[in-house]
Amino acid sequence: MHKRPAASSPHNGSARVILAPTLLGLLALAVILGAALLGGCGSKGTGSVSKGSVPVATTWTKQYSGQDSGTSEYLESVTFTDPSHGWAVGDSGVILATTDGGATWTKQHSGQHSGMNEELLSVTFTDPSHGWAVGDLYDETIGTVSSLILATTDGGEHWTQQDSGQDSGTNAILSSVTFTDPSHGWAVGGSKDISTDAWSSFILATADGGATWTKQHSGTDAILSSVTFTDSSHGWAVGYSYDKSTHAVSSFILATTDGGEHWTRRDLGTDSGTDEKLYSVTFTDPSHGWAVGGLYDKSTHAVSSLILATTDGGEHWMHQDLGQDSGTDEWLGSVTFTDSSHGWAVGGLYDETTDTVSSLILATTDGGEHWTQQDSGQDSGTNQQLESVTFTDPSHGWAVGYSKDESTHARSSLILAATAGD
Repeated sequence: MHKRPAASSPHNGSARVILAPTLLGLLALAVILGAALLGGCGSKGTGSVSKGSVPVATTWTKQYSGQDSGTSEYLESVTFTDPSHGWAVGDSGVILATTDGGATWTKQHSGQHSGMNEELLSVTFTDPSHGWAVGDLYDETIGTVSSLILATTDGGEHWTQQDSGQDSGTNAILSSVTFTDPSHGWAVGGSKDISTDAWSSFILATADGGATWTKQHSGTDAILSSVTFTDSSHGWAVGYSYDKSTHAVSSFILATTDGGEHWTRRDLGTDSGTDEKLYSVTFTDPSHGWAVGGLYDKSTHAVSSLILATTDGGEHWMHQDLGQDSGTDEWLGSVTFTDSSHGWAVGGLYDETTDTVSSLILATTDGGEHWTQQDSGQDSGTNQQLESVTFTDPSHGWAVGYSKDESTHARSSLILAATAGD
């Protein structure tokens, strides 16, 4: 089940290589067993972000490579609670942790299930002790997929599985999780009825740290990619739906002001001739938020990055223009902001002339009015893509993903760290 363009994370645990984006890879609906927009202005440049009075991270360096440690799993998500304590998760149930800002990373045991392919797609911590990770379990013997929730109360020394309450006769995955405190959390994804082949969104909520999870009604049959809450009341989720009659893919945003008791849907009015997917959403307060993804132009077959922004809690969303270079396909899979001004988004960039994929990092210091591309420090001779980004403050950030050596075809995990320049 793909939530990103080609070379991104399928939710079926199948072997992956970094490839050029295709319509199927970018915008086809996830198949579990198969593998009003307002005009806005903005621009994308290259070079350093204007710092102003706040030290802003501009320099990215490689902190961790699976080639060095023998870790080949793709990393899907990263979170930090402060500049020292962080976690990253990904394929095969891999969990990496650091207590020194990423100078050293150690593997934690997720309690992998025998005979099942375990994939962790999202991780969150509220403090250095309390954390949760979600994803899916694929049972190779009977061909079913079940949602997976793991929790820890000791910083990841021990992880235990929590019951998601998945209905019998369904396949389900959880793609994103967020908590506002050690008690209140939400997880989202998608569920598919095995008998009818019908999709429905999957929203779970807990008020006791995950001891019990209850379903919330979204009123939509679409897949949910990402969820965020600023407090126990105000939350947003993004997703995408597929029209079987027109074969069109369109995005939408859900919002709640009562902790998920009621969710309202806002369709984004996708332009005719384009397919649109949103992969990630973040808010810094109940008013200011951003969502990112990708657009596919059916006439030109071009793939372009998409960033939406709101200053009124999601009542209206503005399209921030990135000024994408011709001859490239771009997509964004993750976005984070530390305040209403400072933000970063990451993804991938495919160059048609060289047939290579490189990491894409965009940064802003003015809430997205202007976006600047930052150098990821990618090694020559590799294809590389970033899946997730997090910052604890404008000076300290991390991004995770994976890379592939063009000569040896070896794949490896990847963690980058950002610090403020001189």
